[in-house]
Amino acid sequence: EDENGCVDTAMTTATTFDVSICDLCATYSFGCAPFTVSFIDNSSNFPPLNWTWIFGDGDTLTGVSSPTHTYTSTGVYTVTLIVGDNLGCADTVVKEDYIILNNPSAIVYADTVFGCNPVNLTFFADSSVIDTNRTVLQYEWCLVNRTTGQVNCQTGTIDSLILQFTEGGDYAMILTVTDSEGCTDVSDSLDVQINTRVVPDPIEMRNVTVVDDNSAEVTWAEYALGDFVEYIVYRTN
Repeated sequence: EDENGCVDTAMTTATTFDVSICDLCATYSFGCAPFTVSFIDNSSNFPPLNWTWIFGDGDTLTGVSSPTHTYTSTGVYTVTLIVGDNLGCADTVVKEDYIILNNPSAIVYADTVFGCNPVNLTFFADSSVIDTNRTVLQYEWCLVNRTTGQVNCQTGTIDSLILQFTEGGDYAMILTVTDSEGCTDVSDSLDVQINTRVVPDPIEMRNVTVVDDNSAEVTWAEYALGDFVEYIVYRTN
């Protein structure tokens, strides 16, 4: 309508198209690194013609509808998919904290790491898992003889181990833990030093004087190995 009151009408036709509704899924989203995930484009309403995947670890991929991707490090990853059609319409879906990868933690310690043979030492596993839905199922204890290179391993479900050392030497204990998802971790080696017990040659007592019922004075012959630390005198009737 103009200033003179004249009116005219124009018409046009607009066509709208349904946009693709973006969605994605993964075959499995929990595990331990390195971990390969197969992603599937579940977009609906209209088939997309192009895809951009943002995997959350710094890697992206375009042009593939259902890719696989390998995560090399533990962590929690957000995955984003952007789809587009031949008309330039696009849609985006973001899966927050979608891929969760963690390994158990293996730490080994002992009540003591020194001794003289024969001696029993108790080793303990200080192990944990981040995911509360997973548990440590298996402990593998490997004792390495650093002198001979021999390795002896024991596997069980108990988080402690008692070992008897019958020979002196330098040893290392290494613990491997496996959780309910089959993920593993290996501890740092724990060094163990077992000294060979020295059995002294017989020594001659030159003179024994009983002081009272609880004490005695002893005179010893000269001893080639030097001074000894202590002795026990048994009295027989």
